[in-house]
Amino acid sequence: MVFIAMLLISPEARRAHFITMIWPAAAAAAALAGNWSKRRAETKLLAAGILIPLLSSPDLIGRKTAAILSAYGCICISAACLAACSIMLLRREARGVLNSETKERA
Repeated sequence: MVFIAMLLISPEARRAHFITMIWPAAAAAAALAGNWSKRRAETKLLAAGILIPLLSSPDLIGRKTAAILSAYGCICISAACLAACSIMLLRREARGVLNSETKERA
């Protein structure tokens, strides 16, 4: 979460700085491993967070279209998708921990 927040808040973040989104994406993928079908919303956000920057590559779609997508903030949208995915996973994990603690006390 710190990596994503740092990128979204920083006014000087360039496209090359967004390589740090690999760590939150890897953590989210590890948390979702084996539960892809049960956690569809998180899976879709993770896929969007990974695919949006890849599909906006100038080699893939051309320089003009890539410049337009960059102007619309596709990299920031990707970071926001990864942030939402991470928040959802952390909230579910916290609920699971809290539920297991209350069951143990009862």
